[in-house]
Amino acid sequence: MFRKSDFTKQEGFKGNLKYLRGEYDFMVNKYASKSSLVLENSQEGTLTEITPTDKEWRNKKLFYMENRKHLNRSFRHQLLPAIDQLSTYLALFAIIGAAIYSALTHNWIIAGTAGLSFLLLPTMRTIIGRKAIHAFGEDIAAWKIFPYELRIIWHHLHFRLKYLQADKYDFISHKL
Repeated sequence: MFRKSDFTKQEGFKGNLKYLRGEYDFMVNKYASKSSLVLENSQEGTLTEITPTDKEWRNKKLFYMENRKHLNRSFRHQLLPAIDQLSTYLALFAIIGAAIYSALTHNWIIAGTAGLSFLLLPTMRTIIGRKAIHAFGEDIAAWKIFPYELRIIWHHLHFRLKYLQADKYDFISHKL
C-alpha cells in the first residue's frame, strides 16, 4: 500500500506502461524505500496463487527476466542466491578435485577427508533446507532437496537461453 499523494507526485505508472507484465514489480521498485517498506512473514500474510500451467509459468519467468533489467537494485536481489549456488558447486568441485588428487598421490588421509566431505555437503544442505521448508509449512521429501539445489543453476541457464532466443518485442506494447 502507498499513499495516493505519493502515487500522483511520482507520476503513477509512468515509465513502465510499455511493458505487458510486471506492473507490481515496477510499482514496488518505484515506491519502496528502506524507511517505507515492511515485510510480512506470517500465515495470515501469505499470498496463495493458483498453480499456473507450465506455459503460464514459463512466460511469467521470461517476462520477469526482461523486466528486472529495468528495475533498480536488481543486482543485490540476485546476489545472495548466486553466491549460494556458486559456493555449492565450488565445494563440490573442490571435494572431487581432492578425491582425484588423493587417488593419484595415494594420500589416504585426503581421500578420507574428501569422502567425509562428500557425505557432509549434501547432509548439511539437506538439514538446512529441511528447516527452511518446515518454516514455510511445506512438506518436501528430504532426499529431494540436494538434487533440486544442484538443478537450479541448470534450470536458470535453460531459461536464460530461452530468453536470449525470444523476440524482445513480445515483452512490450508497440503502441506506446
